[in-house]
Amino acid sequence: MKKIDLGAAAWTFQEPRTQDWLTAEVPGCSHTDLLAHALIPDPFHGRNELDLQWIEERDWYYRCDFEIDVSLLGEDEIELVFEGLDTVATVLRNGEVILVSDNMFHRHRVPVKPWLRPGSNRLAFTFSSVINYLKTQRSDFKVEESNDRDQVLLRRRRLDGDALLSENTVFFAAPRMLDLRPSQVEVSVQAAGPDCWDVHLSSSGFVHALSLEFTPEGISLSDNAFDLYPGEARVVRVERIVPVGTASTRSDQIPGWVLRSANPNQSKPSSTA
Repeated sequence: MKKIDLGAAAWTFQEPRTQDWLTAEVPGCSHTDLLAHALIPDPFHGRNELDLQWIEERDWYYRCDFEIDVSLLGEDEIELVFEGLDTVATVLRNGEVILVSDNMFHRHRVPVKPWLRPGSNRLAFTFSSVINYLKTQRSDFKVEESNDRDQVLLRRRRLDGDALLSENTVFFAAPRMLDLRPSQVEVSVQAAGPDCWDVHLSSSGFVHALSLEFTPEGISLSDNAFDLYPGEARVVRVERIVPVGTASTRSDQIPGWVLRSANPNQSKPSSTA
């Protein structure tokens, strides 16, 4: 299985007061990104934290652009993997909503192949204010005490014993990735006559430079080293060449061979002789 680490992409976030898009670190959070751009003072110094409560009352927007090679779209499945989004998050791929989550501890695998295109693609996140979300979506919950741990409004991360900028900050738990699963080639063999066979090939995904490699010499192929496209059926005629003056063994069983491909993560099943 091939993986593409999106944590290495060029991430940006939108500063809500100016609407400017600034560079961001993923994994990371809104507080640390603001601090990196010197837009807020150190929250741990003096009483600065009290002046930064506005951060948890805003919605935060993150995005990145990344390239998709056309050959990757031939994979059977492409999934976007989230290890943890804290907490109320809406995810868009090329402008289409693919995930809405309000549980930091839920791991998501989202099929995204229909939303991808060759070349540049955009992944965008909206992290909604937890404070505003609770006021509008969870108004039926009444917290008697702000430090009452028995009152669970959202499944979100707590750092007991560690310094915490804010219990309502937003952050990515880990770099995001794409999983590209290999295409499986379906093969069947039919006898077409003495020392002659038809090899039928098909695949649900794109396979580059597919070829049949035979162990014995004296094998003739009607086609070889070709691209196999999704839904396409290809038939290769295989014949054993018997030299003039040599008695033919006339076998009904196809000689031993191996199916190969130029796809870097393509499975390479071998046939039986």
